[in-house]
Amino acid sequence: MASGIVIKNVEIGGKRPVVCVPVVEEEKSLILQKMEEIVELGVRMIEWRADFFTDLMDKEAVVSLLREAAPIVKDTVLLFTIRSIGQGGQARMEESDLSDLLCRVADTGVIDLCDVEYFDLERAESLMASLQERGVRVIASQHDFMKTPKPERMWDTLASMRAGGADIVKLATTPEEAQDILDLLSVTARFHNSYPKTPVITMSMGKAGVLTRVSGELFGSAVTFGVVGRESAPGQIDAVKLQEILDQVHKYNE
Repeated sequence: MASGIVIKNVEIGGKRPVVCVPVVEEEKSLILQKMEEIVELGVRMIEWRADFFTDLMDKEAVVSLLREAAPIVKDTVLLFTIRSIGQGGQARMEESDLSDLLCRVADTGVIDLCDVEYFDLERAESLMASLQERGVRVIASQHDFMKTPKPERMWDTLASMRAGGADIVKLATTPEEAQDILDLLSVTARFHNSYPKTPVITMSMGKAGVLTRVSGELFGSAVTFGVVGRESAPGQIDAVKLQEILDQVHKYNE
């Protein structure tokens, strides 16, 4: 029986982590081409990092691209993300414009998941509820590119996003020492065991945190981000190699 969230026959939050590949191309034709390439590799989850899209501020252009992407990603889970500059992305948008665009995107019926930067928005809970009413699951996220917070702070961050109504919670941190990585893994396992019906995604960014990207099955992180071409965050591993590593971890963990 599935213990996580099942979308298009892909279980997020079950025993094995799902490999997700971000698309960070800037032009429409290249974005669609990259999506096709990723699907052909057998990847089951794609993240469109729309903050890289040249025409992001043109809502009709975003909606049009998604409609063209629909037949490409029909059997692949599609996560839609607009990452702000403050959270390590490219976008500068007023909250009202962002909320309107995310709801317009949800109305297309093409996306399955939507990322919401929970602590950067004044009306994050209201936005998440609006997206969920449109049939889209929400990943509430928080990224720290400077440090790894203390364990209880990380716990509070994840718990707050869950309490705010998120379907999935995500926390990315930056390690300064080995203990930071151990702390993140410990918090991940604790949260996964405490709230098994709320998938949790965590990662320690950069080369030092590579362990967190391959150990989801052991500690409970539901999704790990691999790369096909250009990376979207420090420390991402080639998606094909990442899947091979996860397969080996699963083999020896059975």
